[in-house]
Amino acid sequence: MDQIRELLFGATQRDNEQRAQHLESRLEKHSREAADRLEAAQAALEARVVRATADLKADLAKLGSELEAAETAASRDNAALEDVLSSRLADLEQTVRDEIKALAKETQARFTTLESELEATTARLDDEKTDRRDLGDYLIEFGMRLKGDTALEALRASVKEALGDGRDENT
Repeated sequence: MDQIRELLFGATQRDNEQRAQHLESRLEKHSREAADRLEAAQAALEARVVRATADLKADLAKLGSELEAAETAASRDNAALEDVLSSRLADLEQTVRDEIKALAKETQARFTTLESELEATTARLDDEKTDRRDLGDYLIEFGMRLKGDTALEALRASVKEALGDGRDENT
């Protein structure tokens, strides 16, 4: 039976086995090729990742140095601006002090002038006003004249003697 089977199906079975081996070898070959391509692609991808990582690190380092340079420049600019502002503020403070001193001198001068004018006006008014003694004399004389008193001349002479001045009688 085995021999009959061999005669009937032997050639087909051998052919099928050869095909299976051939398919297996081709499958194995394709598997190896696919594995090799996969390994190559993986290696290329890893190389690209390594390059990209290195590029990113280089870019980050470059950005870091640019940031440090910008920070240094900003600090330098801030210091320069601070110096300029401090100088301007000092100049402004000095200008204000000078103006205050000038205003103080001007105010003092005006005060002195006004004080002198006040003293002069006071002296002039003192000179122009009627003295109290004279006013008293005028009032006594006025009162005596109203009364019609003749002793006015006698009183005038005694007042002159008491005061000791040599004024004219008609004053």
